[in-house]
Amino acid sequence: MPTKAVPRSRNVKLASALCGRYLARVSRRISPKKPANLRSWRVIIMRSRGEYLGSVEAPNEKAAEVAVVTEFGLSEDQRHRLVISPNSK
Repeated sequence: MPTKAVPRSRNVKLASALCGRYLARVSRRISPKKPANLRSWRVIIMRSRGEYLGSVEAPNEKAAEVAVVTEFGLSEDQRHRLVISPNSK
């Protein structure tokens, strides 16, 4: 006894519609946390000349300094010679 088959094109449309609805609901439930107003900070250490170390993302200058010390493993002496300024866009 043959069963009534649903046309393939209808199955594909139904599957894609259900998948789209599912993904929309999941993305609403599990949305990534937004960073708290992070800015990009340029970091220079003063030696005989200023040497560019890199840039870090932090909300303010103090937090940028903490991030630089942990990321680059700087000593207390090197920490005093840091120049931290906001990156221009």
